[in-house]
Amino acid sequence: MGEKTISSQIVREAGVFTKIQALTLDAESNILDEKGAVKDYANYFRLRPEVTLSDALDRGLLSRARGDTGWQLGRNATGDFFVFYADDQIAEGKAVAIARGAPGDAPAQASAMRRAKPLSPEELGAYARNLARIAPGADADPGAQNRL
Repeated sequence: MGEKTISSQIVREAGVFTKIQALTLDAESNILDEKGAVKDYANYFRLRPEVTLSDALDRGLLSRARGDTGWQLGRNATGDFFVFYADDQIAEGKAVAIARGAPGDAPAQASAMRRAKPLSPEELGAYARNLARIAPGADADPGAQNRL
């Protein structure tokens, strides 16, 4: 009837472990164990630019769908688009489709964001990808810039 033991680690900051290292261990353990929200994973990857793609792969942080989704959103969603996602203005599936489709392309992401409601994640990903390929950095609807 349930677990008889609980896996745990005691980390003492006073030793050789810094506060940053302890926070990193905690965040990465949560990602590996799929604990917490994908939004938390995205924030971790966004705020830790020193963690490279190679590092994340080597540590197993992207080995599960939720970790990979957090990476895609944290690293590929641009400023305004990330805020839009973080404020729950777009479903996670649609947000990750846009971030994957147009990684780092703010205008393409903004254009896809405006078209998010009627489109499926697959359609949004294709739209963002096509826009980013055809006209990198160009908004399909420049007059809509102020309507975000």
